[in-house]
Amino acid sequence: SYAYKGIFGKYEGKFSLAPYSTIVKEYGDLEHRDIWEFPLNLSDQEIYFLLLHLWELDKGKFKYYFLDENCSFQLLSLIEAVRPYLNLTEQFSMWTIPGDTIKALADNTDLLGPPVYRPSLGTLLTERVKTLSTEEIYLIQEIINNTKSLSDIQLFNRDPQSAARILEIAADYLLFYQYDTKEQTKSSPLFMSLLRARSRLPIKTQRQVIKQISSPKQFTHSGRLSLGVGREKEKMFWQIDLRPAYYDRFDPPAGHRQGAYFSILETSIKIFPNDNILALNQITLLKIYSLPPYDPLLQTMSWKFKSSIYNNAFLRPGLSAALEGGIGLTKQLRKRSIFNIGITIITHLQDSPQKNNFLFLGPEFSIFHNFSKTTTAGCTISTTSPVNEMENYHIKSLLHYTLQLSSDFSFSLIHEHERDSTQFKNQFRLMGQFYF
Repeated sequence: SYAYKGIFGKYEGKFSLAPYSTIVKEYGDLEHRDIWEFPLNLSDQEIYFLLLHLWELDKGKFKYYFLDENCSFQLLSLIEAVRPYLNLTEQFSMWTIPGDTIKALADNTDLLGPPVYRPSLGTLLTERVKTLSTEEIYLIQEIINNTKSLSDIQLFNRDPQSAARILEIAADYLLFYQYDTKEQTKSSPLFMSLLRARSRLPIKTQRQVIKQISSPKQFTHSGRLSLGVGREKEKMFWQIDLRPAYYDRFDPPAGHRQGAYFSILETSIKIFPNDNILALNQITLLKIYSLPPYDPLLQTMSWKFKSSIYNNAFLRPGLSAALEGGIGLTKQLRKRSIFNIGITIITHLQDSPQKNNFLFLGPEFSIFHNFSKTTTAGCTISTTSPVNEMENYHIKSLLHYTLQLSSDFSFSLIHEHERDSTQFKNQFRLMGQFYF
């Protein structure tokens, strides 16, 4: 319902005037969104004109679309009202990605001032948990679950800095919990007792400063055209991939939130020149991956969803459609490495009405490592079997290496292996990615 309404304009959008502090709190604390704040270099006269225009639009309403006429597009239209010669909205005729709008403003105007990063409460809490010992995490869990009182834990017999960390992070977690569930009365007495206990410790706050991540101004264009050559079963082929938007794990990471990947209408075709064959390889209608590192307090889970139409003779002849979902855990191994383990469920929808739909189930493992800001490698291994024929397995492995040569170009070396109980296939590809 949420996705359908957003894609097809079933939500109602409107302009409003509110104190900036209220909006920051709503985004950062209630919706758990990090904020990048870009001052606009407008004159006093332009600011006054913009406020008058917003006052005009205060009662106005419009259809809200996730992919094009969204918040970013409407902000461009406001700026365009002040400086119509910029023609900003004309640059986004099909889809409007927030990062692309920032890049358009940064590349073509002098409007953007130095950015300010405002991490959300969830981001602050996640970073602070990394500073805790296993014992401190356990004590915080006992506090927030009310399994032990503050007097039972005897915090004031501990090192004052450790006690301060425990009290502060436990209080932050309760704030996060209250905003997330709106059950303020449930945890309010405990929250006040944590604040009173913390005030008795004569040391400064233990809150750390979050290192500023790369700015959205460094965002790579979301459109991607990939051209490459490959070999499969002793046959050479050319491959052309087109992704209108948005971002995946092997794109340049600058300006993106790591662990969140989303793409739509990604289309892939193959050309076998020796056989004069042009074939559809795959159309990925929608792909969403959410891979946040596991947090023992927030208990964050990873999940994925993918819907596609594919042509893979290894699995079955002809075109087929599939829905794929999964859930699991992601672990930050080192600063630049993540490991993910999960369960994958795939439904293959046969194109022939005489055949039944098949439900496949199995584990998936993946590991990714950023060797540098421009070099990424990853390995994914999955095993699935029909739920009613577990002895018939399908194994797939993918090795992927990407080198970013510029903000708008990278190349990838890919090896793909598939195997079942009767056959196997190896495929090698060398692809160049152009971002636009």
